[in-house]
Amino acid sequence: MRSSTVHLGETGSNIRKIFDYASAFPCVLFLDEFDAIARTRDNNDEVKEMARAVNTLLQCLDDFGDRSIIMAATNLEKDLDQAIWRRFDTKLIYTVPEQEQRKLYIEILIGEFEYDPSILTETCRQLARCSFADIEQIVLKAKRKAIIERMPLQMKHMQNAIEEYKPIIVAAY
Repeated sequence: MRSSTVHLGETGSNIRKIFDYASAFPCVLFLDEFDAIARTRDNNDEVKEMARAVNTLLQCLDDFGDRSIIMAATNLEKDLDQAIWRRFDTKLIYTVPEQEQRKLYIEILIGEFEYDPSILTETCRQLARCSFADIEQIVLKAKRKAIIERMPLQMKHMQNAIEEYKPIIVAAY
């Protein structure tokens, strides 16, 4: 069920329906892209409908029983309403991996695939602002390119994969 909608008044109603359904039995309610419905109400650029939706969300969070767990995920934690933040007892913030973590993860992703070891340092440097998910997509794309060319994984494959993925990286950070 979509929680946000273009029709005025329906977003709050949809949020309430989701919580009513989840309240009917013990469950884990996972709200992905939470910022879509939980943005700060202080932003004057937002439509008042979204402020009403946040108010509805706050009420639903307060009324949600203790038989279930609510989890939410966002890449834009700074955009969340402060009152929303206070409703969550535990917050896990995942930062981008450090140099050594990136290197180890890239080695794991490459696995037994033949590659030029000199690519690791430069690839790690170029992926400094990437999440583990970004790194995985880039390395797997580079491996596919090497497979198509029937050759060991080289820096040109990594560079090409990074360039193709770059718009997503820039948009996310």
